[in-house]
Amino acid sequence: MIEIVYHKRIHTLEVKGHAGGKRGTDVVCAGVSALVGTLAQALSLLKEQRAVSHLDVQMEPGNAKINCKPRSRMDAVVGVTFDTICIGLDRLAEQYPKKIQMEIR
Repeated sequence: MIEIVYHKRIHTLEVKGHAGGKRGTDVVCAGVSALVGTLAQALSLLKEQRAVSHLDVQMEPGNAKINCKPRSRMDAVVGVTFDTICIGLDRLAEQYPKKIQMEIR
């Protein structure tokens, strides 16, 4: 089971676990990995553009945590970036409820 927690107010996404399929062939794991990787890359680009003052990305197999702090007046941009990715993660959780649990706090 993949457990995803999005802490909306502090712009943090935590992902733990595996979907349980065969390594390298599980479409659920691949989907989650692609979305989380996209979030990390998008926030990295925002950091390069100085929209983000702090970015911490930790990604390992079965474990990821992304936290960032937007600069003043950029909170909405960072929020939309997280929200967009979380829409995709939430849709995956709806399609595969036995493999993904998602919570927004």
